Amino acid sequence: MGYVGYAIAQNKPLPSSPNLSILHLVGVAGGFGISVWMTAVHGRAIQRMLTRQEFATVQSHLSTVYFSSSTVLSGLSLGTFLLRHPFNTWSRDAKKLVIRKEKQQK
Repeated sequence: MGYVGYAIAQNKPLPSSPNLSILHLVGVAGGFGISVWMTAVHGRAIQRMLTRQEFATVQSHLSTVYFSSSTVLSGLSLGTFLLRHPFNTWSRDAKKLVIRKEKQQK
């Protein structure tokens, strides 16, 4: 099961590690990058160069790659976020933040 599986089973956040941070960065930056590329650069460039039928053929083949990679990268981002911030710790952290703010205001 390993350390990651043990940490998930214990509902404890994983300590900060460079590998986990890099994986999270790859997921977020990759997802953002592929979205910008497909919408702003690729679509307009291909639309100007090809006929309507050729454009539709290219888009039909690339859309499966685009949506698959977007799903994988989004899942990677979500997975690394949940490893660092388990779901059961969210409410406790929010309560601590509210208590700290109330103490600072007094």
